[in-house]
Amino acid sequence: MSHARSIATEPCQCTCDMQDVVAGDGTTSVVVICGALLKKCQDLLERGVHPTIVSDAFNMAATKACEVCKRAHACESAGRVGDL
Repeated sequence: MSHARSIATEPCQCTCDMQDVVAGDGTTSVVVICGALLKKCQDLLERGVHPTIVSDAFNMAATKACEVCKRAHACESAGRVGDL
């Protein structure tokens, strides 16, 4: 299990580091979100969902999240916060 923990720890640590650089705070929020995502992964794997399906779904979700963030940033920059 220690190998699995190290694999899960690396993305969380990287995300926390980036959050600290960008916002200067929010590490606790990042850890809570990462923990919740890992718990959902574990639940899916225990239900027999293939790891590739879980990974592909997370990649799709990350792509969509980036699109939404870019759109939100564009609206905010243009002063159209109400368009969100």
